[in-house]
Amino acid sequence: MNRWVKAIGLVSAIALLTSACSLIEIDAEKDAKTVVAVVNGEEVYKGEVLEQYNSYNSYYNFEDGTEESNDLKAEVLDAVVKQKLTSQYLKNEKAVDKLTDEEKAEAEATADETINNATGYTSLLTKYEEEAKEDPSIDPEAKAREEADKMIQEQYGITREQAYEEQYLEQARLKILDELGEAAEVTDEEVQTEYDKLLESQKEEFTSDPTKFYNQLKQAQSATASTSDPVVYQVSGYVNVKHVLISMDDETKEAITTLRNEGKDEEADAKREEGLAAIKAKADDVLKKAQDGEDFDKLIEEYGEDPGMKANVVKDEGYIVGKDTGYMAEFEEGALSMKNVGDITMVATDYGYHVMQLVKVYEEGPVEMNDETRASLEAAIRSTKATAEWNTILAEYERNAEIKTYPKRL
Repeated sequence: MNRWVKAIGLVSAIALLTSACSLIEIDAEKDAKTVVAVVNGEEVYKGEVLEQYNSYNSYYNFEDGTEESNDLKAEVLDAVVKQKLTSQYLKNEKAVDKLTDEEKAEAEATADETINNATGYTSLLTKYEEEAKEDPSIDPEAKAREEADKMIQEQYGITREQAYEEQYLEQARLKILDELGEAAEVTDEEVQTEYDKLLESQKEEFTSDPTKFYNQLKQAQSATASTSDPVVYQVSGYVNVKHVLISMDDETKEAITTLRNEGKDEEADAKREEGLAAIKAKADDVLKKAQDGEDFDKLIEEYGEDPGMKANVVKDEGYIVGKDTGYMAEFEEGALSMKNVGDITMVATDYGYHVMQLVKVYEEGPVEMNDETRASLEAAIRSTKATAEWNTILAEYERNAEIKTYPKRL
């Protein structure tokens, strides 16, 4: 009898636990729907704010209930309110209607990329491509997209169409900023002032830490060059070089790398000498052509085996090299041994022979403002003025808005 009482009690306990879990889930869902702000009649929910708060707090790790945590929640709430105001303003101005089809397509592509990154779309596509080998009726792209859509709906509570709508608004905002920037007046005095400020800042920064000068130069060669400051002060110790790589065969290079990793440098050196001997005649021939004044870019195109020398800015400007800039020691030493632009030398590394040409020598001091620098500084000024004008527009809209916030509900 007692055994059955215990059994009934256990079943009851499980039932109660299940019920409690359901209540917790319902309460959590209800809590997330708590209104923490109303912006011109549009409600802002606790869950929406906390989602952004949690993202920020993953960096700060403030303990819930502390003054720091409450302050951060208040700041995030204020930011969400401003996001709502921005969306409302753009909708009231019918800003999305002013986007071209090309601009809308760009917005959709951005939203698609965000969704793909968030859902691991590439892995999903690979999975369905494998399944399609067994079942040709499967459309891998359609299935991967369908699953990605389901994931963002479940995880973020948003559809792809809603993501598009949000990105249309952002695209419209950026278009307005561009228009405000184009309309802004920029004087020569403003450009000179901006140059002088940047010069003073870079002089102090680069002379105290030359690696920052190198990093700035590298950024200027990268895909983010349009968003970086122009270099208006330079330090010595760095050069630009181009090179024609006469490479050893892959098997030899891999063997050398393996031996180096195993700490067998003597064996690696012997293997290297063997590999270099096989390509010495070709390297000497290219070196002579370069020393005789043949077009170095054509030599790179004809003989070079370094893909990096054929890419983007490097093709025109060469590699930026200094001491401890991440290249092999022999390459750095060879680059820095040349003194005059146009000088030629050849060095050997674990990759092969490098026929090198000095393209530029960086000397300590200010860089005179050229057309490219002027355009960059002018664009920065226009951007600053556009942002200020945009903030003024939103501030005026906010002054006329009806806003109520309830930070204590967070």
